[in-house]
Amino acid sequence: MRSSWERAFAQWLDENGIEWLYEPPPFPLDDGTHYTPDFYLPKEDRYIEVKGYLTPAARRKLARFQEVYPTIRLEVYWEAD
Repeated sequence: MRSSWERAFAQWLDENGIEWLYEPPPFPLDDGTHYTPDFYLPKEDRYIEVKGYLTPAARRKLARFQEVYPTIRLEVYWEAD
């Protein structure tokens, strides 16, 4: 995993018996890039993004994802300033 935040979240999921996949297949965006959420919870059909800090670039990409895929359930967790 790419961060201690992701490892901690994966551990929490395991401790709570929640099935998960790490970095599911990416979603193509209309600007030629793609977005890969950190986790997919298949039983809930929900994606999770975990960030220690939400940079302006990450905010833009998440906003673009939500515009292109408005029906996909995505939750974003980050450390508030």
